[in-house]
Amino acid sequence: MNKRLTKISPNQTAWTIALWYFIVAVIAWIVWAIFSVARKGEGMSVLYGLIAVVLYPVVVYLAWLIGAWIYNGVARITGGIEFTLKDE
Repeated sequence: MNKRLTKISPNQTAWTIALWYFIVAVIAWIVWAIFSVARKGEGMSVLYGLIAVVLYPVVVYLAWLIGAWIYNGVARITGGIEFTLKDE
């Protein structure tokens, strides 16, 4: 069964992806902080890591928000991405 994705909700899409990236960034920061402390503070500061954890999802949110708006404009012209769903 073929379907077309003709519209993406920009805010919902951006919020969902940004939250997902935030969770990944927090996990990555925790792992990085553990190794940084184990190496006696070599590399980036812990504060820099915290700032990155906050800024990264904001940048991702804005990128996906703009990307969804662009996709919706292109989908109006092309009809959107076509994909196949299979019932199992």
